Amino acid sequence: DVAALDRMLGGQIVAAIAVGDCKGEEHTTLTLYTAGKISASRVLLVGTGKRKDVTALEWQHIVGAAARTLQQMRVTRWALYVPQQYRARLKPIDLGALTAKGVLVSTYHFADYKSDPKAKLPMPQDITVGPLTPAQQKQFGSGVAEGTVIGEAMNWMRRFGDMPSSDATPTYLAEQARALAKTDKRFTGSLHPAPAQGRRQQRQRPRVAVNGVNQLLDLVTRGIARSAGVPGGGDKSTSRLLQLY
Repeated sequence: DVAALDRMLGGQIVAAIAVGDCKGEEHTTLTLYTAGKISASRVLLVGTGKRKDVTALEWQHIVGAAARTLQQMRVTRWALYVPQQYRARLKPIDLGALTAKGVLVSTYHFADYKSDPKAKLPMPQDITVGPLTPAQQKQFGSGVAEGTVIGEAMNWMRRFGDMPSSDATPTYLAEQARALAKTDKRFTGSLHPAPAQGRRQQRQRPRVAVNGVNQLLDLVTRGIARSAGVPGGGDKSTSRLLQLY
């Protein structure tokens, strides 16, 4: 717990609280350097707010704050300690889903048109989460799989909104919808873009046949009006490993 960690760090956490650097306010972060006192080179403290705020959404926000801060520091391997109050309040499967979603959504950044390598932030690659019992680990892992699908699907959609309209044309979005349909067995029909000429291309709407029923989807330059889970889809750099202990 925090008290044990503070003792290992020689009282750094208590000292930070005493001078006002660490107030525990929601989503605030403070980095402590361990100077070799523990195996990790630094410890990131994330404010969890008031005890009454122990909710599923709040946990996702806490994870997001940690992941976003570490990404800015270009840290790709880290361990995440789940406080006892969250382990007691949330089911392991929900913790897994919220953790995966929180990491993916918070570390999304659009850098497709940036040539400077330094402008592209690294995605997390190895995250150890715990403490969890063997039974909890299995449930947590199932939740991670679900949260990953949701998070990557959300980021997949966000990318379209960040693209310029000259690139995110209805034809391009129709191609993406066609690729998406191949990953989901619920889509058994085909997608047929309506013919377009010249500038009218921007206003055409592809027609999609889903399960034999034609449905008109508005594929506009700011996103797709319908989406589904994309296993392994989205940004190819989002591959990661959530380990358990």
